[in-house]
Amino acid sequence: MLRSFDPELRLPGVGVSQLFWPGLILFGLLLTAPFDAPLNARTTELTIAECEEFARKVEQSVALGDPAYLNDHLDSAAFTDAAVPQHVNAERRQTLIQEMQSRFRAGETLLRGIGNGTYKFLRASRQQEQWTVLFRLVGEDGALNYHRFLLRKSGNEVLFTDIYVYLTGEKLSETMARFLGQDSVNPVALKIMAAFQSGQFDEVIRLYESAPESIRTDKTFVLLVAQSASRVDDDQYLEYMEHFRKLFPEDPALYMIDIDYYFIKREFKKLEEIINTLYEIIGGDPYLKLLLGEIYVQDNRPADGLVVVNEAIAAEPDLYSGY
Repeated sequence: MLRSFDPELRLPGVGVSQLFWPGLILFGLLLTAPFDAPLNARTTELTIAECEEFARKVEQSVALGDPAYLNDHLDSAAFTDAAVPQHVNAERRQTLIQEMQSRFRAGETLLRGIGNGTYKFLRASRQQEQWTVLFRLVGEDGALNYHRFLLRKSGNEVLFTDIYVYLTGEKLSETMARFLGQDSVNPVALKIMAAFQSGQFDEVIRLYESAPESIRTDKTFVLLVAQSASRVDDDQYLEYMEHFRKLFPEDPALYMIDIDYYFIKREFKKLEEIINTLYEIIGGDPYLKLLLGEIYVQDNRPADGLVVVNEAIAAEPDLYSGY
């Protein structure tokens, strides 16, 4: 599930901020699918040890609820350059970039997205000449997501330039770029985000259904209404997941969405296939074995369930829920 954004943030009514803040709100909401997504290659002299040290410090910062390390280690110039589309008028683009760099706080945003959930470093790996570190996020409600940080080295510092969010199937900069590239934000879009932010999930659904097609076919808003429906009714949730699958049949976000989709439909063989595929794609995660164990139990295969749960616990003893 997605978490509410910081209630202290206010939606301004006019000007460049009207474009910037909705994108930032969605940034926070969607932090809450290895898919080897094409990553912008960045040749660096990073070592795996440096990547792992960076990841451990992120993990420690999250555990302590301290945003400072993340704030200090975002490559703000690289991130904002990717998040503000090149086609935007040069003067306006520079204004947006300056506003992002002055207002966006990566650490606070990530911590709000994690809430009381757990954030575990899984591994560092090199993909297409880009060093990355992968984290597993499990919300306090059990909702699963993965974040892949894209890294580079600047002097002696390890910085992250972006985060690939598996729930959305894209990098955070790509999510924001869809909004920052618009001349204006539809008022209905602002209302939907405000309703989601305040936990008015029925209102999100109502607003979405009356929204123009440009919103009803926008990937981010389809995800928002699906997540809202998951808090309201399984049948509606299933309906919006099917809507997403029709609009975006090849989208990598389906690696995450289809776990809920096939579980609700109780298509356990297909669900087993989805989880095994995701397991291979991300390079393995004991938590997915726990999910597989639950599926086997639901499918009247308790012996198989016990095997994979024991494998999960052996690989990661701190997975107490496996017992």
